[in-house]
Amino acid sequence: MQRFGALRRQEDGPYRCNDYLAQGVTPPSYLFPSNTPALHPTNGVDPFEHIFASLPSDPSAGELSAVWRERICEWCYQVVDHFDYSREVVAVAMSFLDRYLSVKRVNKKIFQLAAMTSLYLAIKITEPSILKISSLIGLSRGFFTSEHIIAMEQSILRTLSWHTSPPIVMELVRTFFELLPQEVTDNAKRDCLELTRFLSELSVCDYFFVDKKPSNVALACILTAFEVHECRLRLRDIYQRGQYHKPKEDVFDDRMSGGRSPDNVMRRSNGGTDSVQREQYNNHVVQVSSTLVNDYPS
Repeated sequence: MQRFGALRRQEDGPYRCNDYLAQGVTPPSYLFPSNTPALHPTNGVDPFEHIFASLPSDPSAGELSAVWRERICEWCYQVVDHFDYSREVVAVAMSFLDRYLSVKRVNKKIFQLAAMTSLYLAIKITEPSILKISSLIGLSRGFFTSEHIIAMEQSILRTLSWHTSPPIVMELVRTFFELLPQEVTDNAKRDCLELTRFLSELSVCDYFFVDKKPSNVALACILTAFEVHECRLRLRDIYQRGQYHKPKEDVFDDRMSGGRSPDNVMRRSNGGTDSVQREQYNNHVVQVSSTLVNDYPS
């Protein structure tokens, strides 16, 4: 509980973020150190061009938007997956970026640089193996230099007053899970924790949650995960009481989890009676799901 109290104090203090897209921040003077090269393309192409290619081309498109942030966040997840870092690093990086943008009004190029540097800084702080600046420059395809990244890193740290240990949703989720009653089975905890992790990653990408307290988001993710788990149990019970043959337990679990296991992939390729039973099962689940949705209290 002491840890939980400390996290709550952090989210109410220096790690609180504002709705910076709505608050109308006055653009401050943004200066790099005098010995830093001007921020413009060096010898490469814009590495984020494909990310923003589908955005509107009207005059307002040059300003920061929630869609820009979402695309950058998705790119950060791709980077940490590529280098096999924890996906929770992205939550830390986006905390850096959001709090920085709460103070600074930036253009597209500086936004890209701030996002890359925030990810680099988050990896440096939270991961045992550091992402080299040369690797980051490689990801930028030469669009930014090491001087740009170092200067932006200094600017972010100064702006955040060196508050670099933000409370993230999954950290609070694990704290909440320690308080669960013993009656909750290990399987239920494992299933709900995975779904909670997925929901927390969605919240990191969605600008709606920028000014929300991580503890509130964590609790909402947990409650949603347990509701889904309860719905799955109800579906299991209804299916087993139905007129269809009860499949093997592992087959049922595969189907309920989206059919991603290797065994289920093999069953799909075999066809035959299993395909017929699978079609019956899918039709039945659709009917049951519709009933549950209609009966679920609003």
